Amino acid sequence: MRNFIKKIIDSLLIRKSQYRIVHESKQNILDLIYRLHPVKTEYDLIRFGPKGDGGYLLPDNLDNIEACFSPGVFEITKFEYDCYKRYEIIPCR
Repeated sequence: MRNFIKKIIDSLLIRKSQYRIVHESKQNILDLIYRLHPVKTEYDLIRFGPKGDGGYLLPDNLDNIEACFSPGVFEITKFEYDCYKRYEIIPCR
């Protein structure tokens, strides 16, 4: 996995002038990527959202949540529907 990530970063750094990527050192980018990982909590994670969209993982601790705000970027509202269907969380727009 590390080799795969290094290849991606090398590719981005080689083309940075073409795409105007923020000038960061290779090590800074690697450090950021290695810090991005799942965090274990005391709650199981539940998947919300449509198949094929990546979905969202939320902790199974939503009993006292009454509403959610999801700015969204398209017309799909499956995430909001899942929130309402499973926990009666009202979507706000």
